[in-house]
Amino acid sequence: MNVLLLGCLTFSFKNIYFNNINNNFNNNLSKFFPPVNNIYSANIKIPLIGNQNIEYTRTEILESKITLNGFINEIGYIYINKNDPYDYTFDDVLKKIVSKYKCEIYNPYYDIENDLVIFEIKIKLINFRKNITLKNNLLKNNLLKNNLLKKN
Repeated sequence: MNVLLLGCLTFSFKNIYFNNINNNFNNNLSKFFPPVNNIYSANIKIPLIGNQNIEYTRTEILESKITLNGFINEIGYIYINKNDPYDYTFDDVLKKIVSKYKCEIYNPYYDIENDLVIFEIKIKLINFRKNITLKNNLLKNNLLKNNLLKKN
């Protein structure tokens, strides 16, 4: 339902010249996407349906993984066009979810200053629209540890 799939996303180059190009490409993408292997998540409540957990991981330069747990339990992938970071496609799993539940994703972006993934989802079947903010799990875990340490 909440194929809250934000855009994000593999390739490798073999010689030094191409590695330099790849480094420049990665540096440019860092403005648009979170670091590779960071995990971002949120749990949202959807009326009439219940809770849905959404987890986003940028697995490679041009690929991201979406893990959905709750009403929908699926793992899907997002692939970014190497020539246009605003152009992305979903794998068949995510396409099926978006189609089945009549979902639309709007304005996905990475807030580099606050290390957040943000987007808006609309689920037409139940006339539901919500801004979703996925938080970096590492930061959440550090905040939790700090709060526990303060209590002791």
